[in-house]
Amino acid sequence: MKRYPAYKDSGVEWIGEIPEHWGNSKIKYNTYVKGRIGWQGLTTSEYIDEGPFLVTGTDFQQGVVDWNTCQHVSEDRYDQDEYIQLQENDLLITKDGTIGKIALAKDFHGKATLNSGVFVTRPRNGTYTNDFMFWILNSKVFDEYIEFIKTGTTISHLYQNTFVEFAYPLPGTAEQKQIANYLHHKTHLIGTLIEKKQKQIELLQEQRAAIINQAVTKGLNSSVKMKDSGIEWLGEVPEHWNILKLKHLLRVKDGTHATPPYIVPSELAYPLVTSKDIKNGNIDFSEAKFISEEDHFEVNKRSDVQEGDVIMPMIGTIGNPAIVKTARKFSIKNVALFKSSNSPVGPRYICFFLLSDCVAKQFNLLSRGGVQGFVSLDILRNLVAFKLSQNEQKQTVKHLDLVTTKINNNINAINTIIERLSEYRTTLISNVVTGKIDVRDEVIP
Repeated sequence: MKRYPAYKDSGVEWIGEIPEHWGNSKIKYNTYVKGRIGWQGLTTSEYIDEGPFLVTGTDFQQGVVDWNTCQHVSEDRYDQDEYIQLQENDLLITKDGTIGKIALAKDFHGKATLNSGVFVTRPRNGTYTNDFMFWILNSKVFDEYIEFIKTGTTISHLYQNTFVEFAYPLPGTAEQKQIANYLHHKTHLIGTLIEKKQKQIELLQEQRAAIINQAVTKGLNSSVKMKDSGIEWLGEVPEHWNILKLKHLLRVKDGTHATPPYIVPSELAYPLVTSKDIKNGNIDFSEAKFISEEDHFEVNKRSDVQEGDVIMPMIGTIGNPAIVKTARKFSIKNVALFKSSNSPVGPRYICFFLLSDCVAKQFNLLSRGGVQGFVSLDILRNLVAFKLSQNEQKQTVKHLDLVTTKINNNINAINTIIERLSEYRTTLISNVVTGKIDVRDEVIP
């Protein structure tokens, strides 16, 4: 990419070199910045169906405010603070929780105000445009400023007196407009490509789910004689299969649903695996909490997890099973346990069964809150399942391992492309807003 003819040191640690004819500025010199001072007594009970919009950080979607997700408040609440009454094209930034999320307030009809977690900013003195500042705040320049002010602490709030000290590179207004238009065009193209890749992943995931469900509920032999299962949502199954409850095939248990006291990891401490520690078919101990030996033994009176067993979350994202591939001792909380020992069903087949649409349908029909809610031990034990020969199980697992591995490899490859595109987009934004790339002569459709 083309570079500028000459550069100079900006004198700002998080900016570095900039084109020789550019300058620097700070937010406090040319920006209106206001935020709600606390909630001023505002509670969720005051939300109404119509009235002025109340914007929160959760309403930020792809760089703009999604007015469809906003709550509404009364005219009195809107009038309470004139400093945070929004105008068209205001630039908003979150200051609590996930700080530094950016959105433009565009195309809203009526009135709008802010909750306590968002700053409203708008340019003064014509020094810059909001479209240009949008890209500055979406760049590594701002991210590195946030890292700079952390100074070894975990910052969870962006204070106004800190935000206004943010120094940024400042070209002339004509160049700002060209930079903003260029980045809007280029990031739109990159975003469209990422969306296409994400759609490919969705289609591959649907294909994988269909293949698993076909094998688990219909078998691999398309010419085998079928019979009516007697279950409306299931339809026909192979004639030689026995339909029965899962509890008649293997032991189904669960761990504790209470929270034992957490302790510092040591030789006498045991991991307490919860739903969040089961990721992509594996157990991740890296962020697990630890409990005492006494509490571990108490929990294991009902669960006794062993290598070769299968565990699965009972709350949250249900249907994400994992085979226990370690002899390490641990306890489970809000996690179901499927014992493969002394069972005619192997752990790989159990996993594929739990991943099938057949099981998902039963969760949707029977569990509280659907698949994203809670599934009880009683529901798990009474899942409709199938008894088939161990040889047929092995053939099914072998087939599904082969097919799903190929699909998973394709998904991983596409995810790698998405990551690289995202990294390229991030780098491009930072290089353009700091002048590492000269886009003045770029033709924008």
